[in-house]
Amino acid sequence: MKRQERYRVRNSPLTRNLLRPPGHSLQNKLSEVQTDILSEVMVMLFIPVLALSGYFCFREISDTKDNVTVIFLASFLVFGFLTYRSWVLLKAFNKKKHLILGLQGELFTGEELNQLMLEGCDSPRLSDSGGPEFLRR
Repeated sequence: MKRQERYRVRNSPLTRNLLRPPGHSLQNKLSEVQTDILSEVMVMLFIPVLALSGYFCFREISDTKDNVTVIFLASFLVFGFLTYRSWVLLKAFNKKKHLILGLQGELFTGEELNQLMLEGCDSPRLSDSGGPEFLRR
């Protein structure tokens, strides 16, 4: 019984204290934003087709063949919807640009830190007063 409890509580040494590479969380966010952009583009392509098919269905059902008011109203609604979705898409592209810049900065910083570690630099040791040693000199 005790053995089973220890086995359940025991952590694998392969997953303990793992460090993520630089930019890991930004890459995840960038992937989500790219998915959002793709879905916005698909919606923007689908809505005019849906509105046109709705108009043709209305035209077949109704007695009047060409109702200018319905055409104008449908066109106005589709244009308004596409304008709003374009604004959302523009915000998503802006967010993607900022995430890419942040990712590049994190990757550059990680590479610089790797170069410093290769040259033998070590992290500053913390003193008893709570600050790095090189600040006390």
